[in-house]
Amino acid sequence: MKFQRAASTAIEIDLIGKREAEAKRDLERFIDSALLSGVPFVRIVHGKGEGILRKMVYDLLRKHPEVRSIEDAIAPDGGGRATGVHFD
Repeated sequence: MKFQRAASTAIEIDLIGKREAEAKRDLERFIDSALLSGVPFVRIVHGKGEGILRKMVYDLLRKHPEVRSIEDAIAPDGGGRATGVHFD
C-alpha cells in the first residue's frame, strides 16, 4: 500500500472542552495524519483546567515511537496550556 502526502495538514489541534476518551481518539488521528504528511512539529492545545487532558497528552506522547521531544509551549503560544511536539 502506498501512502500519499496530504495537500495540507493542520499543525495544531485544540482539545479544550473534550472528554478524555474523545480527546485521545482525536489526538491519535491527528498525530497519524501529521506523520503521514511529514510535518516535523505540531502543537496540541489542551488547556489548563484540572490537568486531565495535559496528562493524557503527555502519557500518549511519551509512548509514541515517532516522538522526538515534548515541551510546554512558550508563553505567547499558550504556555502550560499547550504542548509542542517534534517528530523524528
